[in-house]
Amino acid sequence: MQSGKANKAFSKKVGSSFGALKLDIAHCTCFAHYPFDPSSPNSIWMLLLRIDEAIITAKLNDISHSYKIELNRNLTQANLGDYRIIRNFVASNLK
Repeated sequence: MQSGKANKAFSKKVGSSFGALKLDIAHCTCFAHYPFDPSSPNSIWMLLLRIDEAIITAKLNDISHSYKIELNRNLTQANLGDYRIIRNFVASNLK
């Protein structure tokens, strides 16, 4: 989400400012995958993922917010309110 060929295409499809997010995914489950454009041999693929274990960080206004999801679904915030801040950031930036 921060770099690579799909970065600009991702922003066009779902929203902007997602470069502020860092996803350090240790474990996830893929439920479905399909191309955005089935007629194109080099199409970007859409993945439906459940994040099972990860550290999610957002740097917003030069302030770092993060939380960790563990395999047992426990959530640990770096600072109280970080989960809410990141959740609201994602919700407000989706198209």
